[in-house]
Amino acid sequence: MKSLLVISFAIISLLSCAKKHEVNGSQSITFDNKTDFVCGMQVMETYTDTCHFQGKIYGFCSISCKEAFVKNPQQYLAKIQ
Repeated sequence: MKSLLVISFAIISLLSCAKKHEVNGSQSITFDNKTDFVCGMQVMETYTDTCHFQGKIYGFCSISCKEAFVKNPQQYLAKIQ
């Protein structure tokens, strides 16, 4: 059981770091969205409010936008499809 937990943690760590890259000596993340789904602001690489959903990393300008998306992601994703 313990080894399964360690393997799971290692896989999750690798997946969560897959899209990170260096910008001026600090790590940033490439998001799968160009604009915040909730408010429409352009997503910047320096944003820290992120959400992993269906294998993608989405960035948000604030915690309130992220929380709105998390409550009903399909509502926001349907608008862009």
